[in-house]
Amino acid sequence: MVLYRKYRSGIIRAMSLRDEIKQQPAVVRRLLDEGWPEVRGLGRALARVEHVTLVARGSSDNAATYGKYLLESIAGIVTALAAPSLVTRYNAPPSYVRGAVIGISQSGASPDVVTVLAEARRQGATRLWLEVRTSNARAQRLYERLGYRALGLRKGYYPAPAGQREDAIVMGLDLTGGADGVE
Repeated sequence: MVLYRKYRSGIIRAMSLRDEIKQQPAVVRRLLDEGWPEVRGLGRALARVEHVTLVARGSSDNAATYGKYLLESIAGIVTALAAPSLVTRYNAPPSYVRGAVIGISQSGASPDVVTVLAEARRQGATRLWLEVRTSNARAQRLYERLGYRALGLRKGYYPAPAGQREDAIVMGLDLTGGADGVE
């Protein structure tokens, strides 16, 4: 299967699933090498939860499935993949109490992901984190209006045109009234 991606520059580039799979080991190695401070902070926060719900849409569902595997196998935390339509369509949200809800969205603006995170906040979530492309100023402004603030940068996190990588801004929202989304 070959996918075609059109970029703002007008360049259309063919990328097969095989191409993306071949990039994964290098991306995982780089994230492990560069991401330990965030991993430790996330580990401390997750030590206090009873369960995790991952909410994603589109290709981000693949990252959520992998995250579920890691959280359950390594951290021993029961992890579920969200069914956003329970919140967005049927108005029957599950309970996120005593749990963590983690949203994953490449665009940073998936309505389903944003709505589920808002429901987690309504139910008493204490902090939320997300990542957004450095080039996605529209999503950054949206999150800033919602009270998120930039906490850090993940170098080369997203694929970009011509085999390049794009940085991701890690943003957090502290719902307890503290200074930021990290302890």
